[in-house]
Order: sequence, then C-alpha cells, then structure tokens
Amino acid sequence: MTIQRTFWLTVSLLVSLIVLPAHAFNPPTQSNMSNLPLYYPCSVKTASHHKQGEGFISCAWIGESTVELFDENTGQSYNTFNQILFTCSARGQCVGTGVNQGYPVGAYPVGNRGVINIWYYLDQSTEGQPMAYRLDQGPNAGRGQVAYVDAANYILEYYQTYGASEDLIKNRMDHLYIGGLDGYLSDSQVPDLAQKVPMDEINEAWCNPRADDDCSINGRAVKIADLPKYLPLVDETRVENEGGMCEYPICYDGNDKPVGLRASMY
Repeated sequence: MTIQRTFWLTVSLLVSLIVLPAHAFNPPTQSNMSNLPLYYPCSVKTASHHKQGEGFISCAWIGESTVELFDENTGQSYNTFNQILFTCSARGQCVGTGVNQGYPVGAYPVGNRGVINIWYYLDQSTEGQPMAYRLDQGPNAGRGQVAYVDAANYILEYYQTYGASEDLIKNRMDHLYIGGLDGYLSDSQVPDLAQKVPMDEINEAWCNPRADDDCSINGRAVKIADLPKYLPLVDETRVENEGGMCEYPICYDGNDKPVGLRASMY
C-alpha cells in the first residue's frame, strides 16, 4: 500500500470519526467465512504480574456471540460461540481450551493465552507483529504475510463498510492494535523506517548493552521498544541451531545479518 493511500485512509478515518452515521454495525453472517475480514492485526497485552514472555493475545475482531454452523459429517446444524479461548506453549504453539480443547489456532512467540474468532488462525505480519488470518489467507494457505498497518487499514475500512460506530471502532482498535487507535493513527500518518526499509534490506541492527535505549537499524537511531516494528520475533534456540547467535535483544544469522529479536525479551 502506498504512503499516499495510507495518508488518505487516515484522513478519511479522522473525518468519519466525527460524522459517522449512527446506524448499527451489521457485518455478514459468521456461519461461514466467505464475506468475513481476510485478516486483521492483533496485540499482546501484558501486566505487572506477567512473567517474561507471558501476556494476553487479543485477537477478536468482533465481540462474543453465538453462531449457527453446519456439520457436513452429521448433516446437522449446531450453535457455538464465535470466539475461541486458547493457551500457548513455551514454544509459541497455541491451542483452544474448553469446548475447543486442543484445537490448533496458530502460533506466536510471545503470550501464553488469548482469544481469537472462529475461521481464523494466529500468525505474524511482515514485521513480526501478531496477526489473524482467515483460514484461506496468509502463510498457512500458501499466501504471503501482510504488513501490520495495512491490516489495520483493511479492518477499519471493513468496520466502516458495515456501519461500525465511533465507539466500536475505538474499542476494537484499542484491543487489536499495538498502542490502540492512537497508536494506529500515529503509525499511519508518519512514514517510518519500517515502511521505507523492507526486512531483506536491513543489513545492520545493533543495541548498546550498556545503555537502556541505544539501538540503531541501518545506522538510524531506533528506540528499543520500537524494534518489533522492524524485526520479527524469533526463537533463540532455533537461530543458534542454524548457525546464528543472539546478542542482547537482536539475533543474527551465520553471516552476521540481523534476522530478528529474541522472543524471550518481549
């Protein structure tokens, strides 16, 4: 998506939040996935009681309700909830709990539990941020990953198309987007290094282990909290098994090229 298109989408959103019509949000049926969102961003919520690597993965584009599904094996319809609660292993593999016990819902290296809607699985954006892809979209379906901001642009357009109110848009974006609606507006209005430098062009990344917030990417200063915008989260053990190494938060391949961030630190 071009920077110009992102800019006009942002302007459109700001205007719509002021003059949005007061009709009810009326999305397509969730009994099948054909007209549901293709993908959308997710976020990991952490609290002071969480241990390193723990957090709640917020990945529900719509609130909880019951839906009627059709079981092709039995030829009968049944009612179920439209959300799946899940837990994740230390390796980041996530499966459903309760009535969805053991059902695979995807993977993400940070967070130990969460919620996602039916018809979706958990994976990553092109920058390594948490994302939900519809079952026929994303890497599990042989399709590419989507940029985090582009996914936010898409779901916002979807909400507006089906009459979402200002309050609903803010509520959903505060749950789905890292930094909430304010974070999205900031990211989409200000082109940053992540939009200008694709991952395969990031040849240098470094953090000073003796300073709290002294990092750089391709020679440009970047806050340590913003590193996940540019580098994906990776498993340190896997990097080392493939001949690489991790120093402080950044991991490198055998040729000293940065490949991601140590997931255990985020």
